[in-house]
Amino acid sequence: LQESIASNQQASLETEEKNKNFFETIYDGDGYEKYNSSNNTGELKIGGKGYTDAVELWGGTPFVLFNLDGEYQTINFDIGRVDDSEIIDVTLRIYLNDSKSGEYTINAETPLTPIQVQVAGATTMKIELAGDGYKQYGLVNFEAQ
Repeated sequence: LQESIASNQQASLETEEKNKNFFETIYDGDGYEKYNSSNNTGELKIGGKGYTDAVELWGGTPFVLFNLDGEYQTINFDIGRVDDSEIIDVTLRIYLNDSKSGEYTINAETPLTPIQVQVAGATTMKIELAGDGYKQYGLVNFEAQ
């Protein structure tokens, strides 16, 4: 039983470390800001909750770029409108290796919408927001496998 508990704790720490490392794969974009708990860069509020490991996207057609290096199979994250920002629905677009791989309609009144992206073999990923008006959305709860 002790070995099982220790093994589960180790697996949990490895998963947490992999998620932190994934957050560091962000290398560029337009209209974005990283909030990072390890750098004490503040927090992003979505649905009344604060998130310290997050990416905020704002503007007309903001996007963020990730260097995946083909190291991941699946990326999970949640997206939601930043508190006290204009209530505008958006279209979330995902590009892998410069080809569109998914498009999702995100309701501004839903606190968080879960997104899962299959990225096996992809070296780059672009997450982009499209739609009318000035948008402010956050990407939170990243899990990389």
